[in-house]
Amino acid sequence: MDAGDRQKVLERLYELEGWAQYVLEALHVDQSAETVTPEMVKHALEPHTFRELREQSWSLWKLFHRITTEIELSLPTKEAVS
Repeated sequence: MDAGDRQKVLERLYELEGWAQYVLEALHVDQSAETVTPEMVKHALEPHTFRELREQSWSLWKLFHRITTEIELSLPTKEAVS
């Protein structure tokens, strides 16, 4: 894969990391702009299901973050996206 393709992949992974962060925050942080709070989601689910969902959201964000960091570091400096 050439550097141009790696850059395109990195940009897509940044988008996916952003979505993973959104899910993570939606399940952990009470945000005034959202009509459904994490507490409401918690009450709608079985306790173990809510806990698993929160854990998985954290794991997914960490995985995307690690992957994007690895690709970013493998690119020549001028091509890396901040």
